Amino acid sequence: MKRYIRLFKYDFKNTIRCNYLMFIFTVVLAVIGCMYFKGKVHNNYENMKFIESRQELKDAYPDIDFSEYDNYKGAGIADYQLYMFRGMDKITKRELNSNTKIEIPVMFIGMAVILSFMTGKFLFKNGNYTTIVRTKSRPAWILSKLICNMLAIAFVYIITAFTGWIFSNKEVTLGIQTCKGIMGIDRADLNITGFNVILIMVMLPCLSAIAVAQIQIMISLAVNEIAAFVVSIGIYIFSVFYKTMWLPASGCMVQRFSYFMDSGFDVKSIVFYDIILIIVCVIADIFIMRRKNILD
Repeated sequence: MKRYIRLFKYDFKNTIRCNYLMFIFTVVLAVIGCMYFKGKVHNNYENMKFIESRQELKDAYPDIDFSEYDNYKGAGIADYQLYMFRGMDKITKRELNSNTKIEIPVMFIGMAVILSFMTGKFLFKNGNYTTIVRTKSRPAWILSKLICNMLAIAFVYIITAFTGWIFSNKEVTLGIQTCKGIMGIDRADLNITGFNVILIMVMLPCLSAIAVAQIQIMISLAVNEIAAFVVSIGIYIFSVFYKTMWLPASGCMVQRFSYFMDSGFDVKSIVFYDIILIIVCVIADIFIMRRKNILD
């Protein structure tokens, strides 16, 4: 038992040592995203107050409740979390062929690259095969690294969520005008408060990201890390164009949940699918490691 604990401590320390630059990049990406969103929220407020001051302009926007801007305090925690992890609705061929302005999901793509790169190098840079000899157990060796990789992914999401909390007004609220005017989300469940904000907007995307990482790790063991990295990025990219639960990266985009669109994903289905996928991949990893020639 002691050697397993030592193995985990070794892998955990190496996870931090090998991925500290990725954690720094995450902080930079989150800060830039929050600053950009904060600027958009303020500009939206200024525009709405200007429209409200002109009756002829105000009459042109009968659907806007201008009273929401009377006690303006900036965006709440839920607004920032939604913006950071919302992803986007799927891009259709009609939108690509028309002059429709498409907002590139920078945060989604940035997180995808960070997580794929971090997962891609963890198995081969985060430790070496000599620890298998010391541990005398291949399943324990791979399980220790899988757990550390999951913790690293969770830490990336915690960093991003905490950054959003710092920039927010500390109120757990969803602004309907913020959703519509800034993020283009016409339907939002404003009853998402408290722990549900963390559950729906942080923990579920994190779970889906872990599921994608397990696929990447399985392919790394079965083929090589380059092919696995390409597949991982491919899953994220295809998820932008296809709205299907079977692409696990779709669960990383909060905007596609049933809380924000009528035809959105059911949260329970996403959780069930991700957990099953993770379990299957972990079993496959153990099976592959038992038969892998580590001397090649």
